[in-house]
Amino acid sequence: MSRILRQMWHSSMLTGCLLVATSCSHPINWYDQAEISRNIAVKYDDIKQVTSFIGPNCALEPKEDTVQLRAVKGAGISTYQIYISDRYDTDLIQGTSGWRLYSQIYDDDGSPLSTTVIARNPDGCGGAICSHIETISAEISREYLEHHKASGVTLKVRGKAVESIFFVPSGYIQAFLAKVS
Repeated sequence: MSRILRQMWHSSMLTGCLLVATSCSHPINWYDQAEISRNIAVKYDDIKQVTSFIGPNCALEPKEDTVQLRAVKGAGISTYQIYISDRYDTDLIQGTSGWRLYSQIYDDDGSPLSTTVIARNPDGCGGAICSHIETISAEISREYLEHHKASGVTLKVRGKAVESIFFVPSGYIQAFLAKVS
């Protein structure tokens, strides 16, 4: 993707994320790092001696999808993760039945990320329409996030003959890195 197209894509994705967030019951301004930081959940586990950080959902369709940064720090470990949960409908009559079978996450450079399929759950059927939820994650490093903190990161999730695009805004990454440090 050309640099200009990528900038336009990021701009439109961020604007879309901002618009969707402002229509929710708990709006988040994705340009305001302090506001994003206030919405990062932090939990300390006394038994495991680790602190977990879970960022807010920045999906374009937050009632359907989840896109979050997550991290765990402590006791000599430090892990970072991009967590994606995609809810979608399939039309049995139109022949779009079945699962997307997501299996790999790629970043905007086309590089495959270390991917884990977490879950595939049915979410009910009504007539010929069935809903599915697939959850997948990518293990990343702090350096990876540092590299993308100025531009954000576009993620392509690939499955059986299908691709879905998700975006993590730069302000979100910056706020997350500051909170986890």
